Amino acid sequence: MPRRQVHQLIGGITGAAAAAKSLPEGHRDRDVLEVVGALLFGIIGGSVPDTAEPATSPNHRGIAHAAAPCAAGLAVLYPRSREWQAEMRSRADAERLKQGHTTLIEVLLRVVAGAPAGFLAGYASHLALDTFTPKSIALL
Repeated sequence: MPRRQVHQLIGGITGAAAAAKSLPEGHRDRDVLEVVGALLFGIIGGSVPDTAEPATSPNHRGIAHAAAPCAAGLAVLYPRSREWQAEMRSRADAERLKQGHTTLIEVLLRVVAGAPAGFLAGYASHLALDTFTPKSIALL
């Protein structure tokens, strides 16, 4: 069974990859901040199922580890996460334009732009890893 560190590592990698895949063309120097945000939130997303349902026994998996609720949540949240990314990118660009240089606010907005993609990918990676354990995961 994957341990917390494995879920966090894979969650971070998956989150960063998801954000990198969704980046628009250009501005690669600023895009790295979004990938860093996705990496951090991927680590968090990879930990959430076991935080919600701690592994106190092999039968600890409930709704936070179930495939159907996760898939439904992703279907609802993924489109909104894309809107969030676009909004944060736009705010970061406006901040840069307004100030004429990079500011802490712009950096934070770019990091936060990667949060939804990272979190969702990290959470999904947790369930994917748990699918391959002897207990697997439930449909509901």
